[in-house]
Amino acid sequence: MTLTVRGAVALLVAFACGATTAAAQSRPRYPAVFGGAADSNADSPETLNVLMNVTEAYDDDLLADAGATPQSGPQSSGIYSSMTPQVSWQKHGRQFQFSANESSTFRYYPAFNQALATNHNFGAGFSAKFGPETTLTVNQAFSYAPTYLYALFASPTAPLLGEPIVGAPDYQTNTLKSYTYGTNANVTRSLSRRASFSLYGDLRFTDTVGSGPGLTNMRWSDGGGRFLYSVNRNLGLRLGYTYRQSSYSPLVQTGEQDLEIGFDYVRPLSATRRWTLGFSLGPTQVTQPSATGGPSQTHYRVLGDVSFDHQIGHTWSARATYRRGLSYIETLAEAAPVGRASVETSGFVNRRVDLSFSAAYATGELASSIGPPAPFTTYTASSRLRVALSRVLAGYVEGLFYDYAFDPSLIIVPGMPSRLNRTGVRAGITLWVPVRTDHRAAR
Repeated sequence: MTLTVRGAVALLVAFACGATTAAAQSRPRYPAVFGGAADSNADSPETLNVLMNVTEAYDDDLLADAGATPQSGPQSSGIYSSMTPQVSWQKHGRQFQFSANESSTFRYYPAFNQALATNHNFGAGFSAKFGPETTLTVNQAFSYAPTYLYALFASPTAPLLGEPIVGAPDYQTNTLKSYTYGTNANVTRSLSRRASFSLYGDLRFTDTVGSGPGLTNMRWSDGGGRFLYSVNRNLGLRLGYTYRQSSYSPLVQTGEQDLEIGFDYVRPLSATRRWTLGFSLGPTQVTQPSATGGPSQTHYRVLGDVSFDHQIGHTWSARATYRRGLSYIETLAEAAPVGRASVETSGFVNRRVDLSFSAAYATGELASSIGPPAPFTTYTASSRLRVALSRVLAGYVEGLFYDYAFDPSLIIVPGMPSRLNRTGVRAGITLWVPVRTDHRAAR
């Protein structure tokens, strides 16, 4: 089966499964038995939760999963054990909010008698109101992870308060050590009941420890502003400008200027349900180095994105997104024009059982010094079934499919194959411990 056919099958299966049942848990009409399955304490002034996942897994390519160089011959399949502790702390008030999240992943491979920490992620942020019109939000994140190709699937939306840079060990393909630091800030000023204006800035830096030939650190930053106007209760318009700059090496630097024109339309379905459609389109000016080593070249493109959120019933929702634009991905040689699509569905079957499905697809191209632009394609699909055993304990099973194909002329990371196909299944338990919950009304 070809790459294109398998990608289409993966996307259709995930979407069809979610569409037949409907999709994402927001706030269920009934309380979930397992306390970690829904944000039951979202309105509490302060919460401190610990979550522990203990998993037994099977992968059809253990060499890639463990970080060894995958072989060109038959893949080595087998089992491994995984433990993922997570800690989250939220504090809410009328004028100030704070959120911090930390997670790590540890694995043991019996076939290699190898134990390793695949990633560590931390994020913290706060939001403060200065009077009734001005809000300041700041986030700081840190991550250690062996590979970042998973970021091709990332959503273009802004990060949540205190959200870390997730290491995504499911997409590990080598033992490259890298550290990433990310900072973003946003100031929003309300101009009237209908209009608001925001200024924002982001900075991200990846340090590739002990980098050898072909490996460099990456830095990118952006800044801009956005004007929002509510035409009525259902329709909002936005106009924005962003300047973005990236550096993969002293010789590979990219400048980008984006003009965004978009709208958000909300249609109520009932007193508690709605669907939302967002769309933006705008011209982009990109200055990139020449693939032949000559002076930098300037290109003009029309880029945009579209998103659709649908609440179905009282316990399910669905989301679909598509974006076409430049992507700044660690381990790639330069910024690349990428088109990426994703679908997600999740929700509760009953108080004890919840389901989730997701699929994502990305395709783009990188400049090649020895010929025309070299294309690449990657996609993934996953699903999970979780059953509550008690308020603090749940069991789950999940599956993952992941495939990528890069043009052989591209050197991504030394030792990383240009083509990889992996399938894995996992079963485990989740322990949720509410260390602290303040039930007093927020002041």
